[in-house]
Amino acid sequence: PFKNCTFEYVFSEHQIEELGYEASVAMLRECHRVLRPGGGLRVATTSLDALLALGADSKSELQLEYIKWITDQYLPEIGIYSESFVINNAFHRSGKRFLFDQETLWGAMEQAGFVEITRCAHGVSERPAFQKIERHGVSVSNESMANFETMVLQGIRPT
Repeated sequence: PFKNCTFEYVFSEHQIEELGYEASVAMLRECHRVLRPGGGLRVATTSLDALLALGADSKSELQLEYIKWITDQYLPEIGIYSESFVINNAFHRSGKRFLFDQETLWGAMEQAGFVEITRCAHGVSERPAFQKIERHGVSVSNESMANFETMVLQGIRPT
């Protein structure tokens, strides 16, 4: 265990969704505890909002590209480009236990004590330590698709 107020920054990328909701809140509280006052937390995670939007009757080119990419990458045996398979895959791939929408992650961060929570674009932050920090696009070999599926929120431990 780390001492209270040990770190200036904590970064979590595509990890919180593997914990389940209660354990995620506990992790956020632990991040709050080990951060110095004024320290920052950045959480990048699969966006439930982006996945649910795949069910829209009219899909954008990016949504169609994502459905095709996930199917080809992770579900080649299916051979059907359908948002149902893509959404179900998101819940079962890599041990995911709880996918957050923005409202729920924001609320969990507030519950853990974070303030000045903001949604950030992938790789963008007013804090230099958090700029261009995400590497999920490298690990899945597709930066565009990683950006599409990823939500990034930042919060600050109050001073």
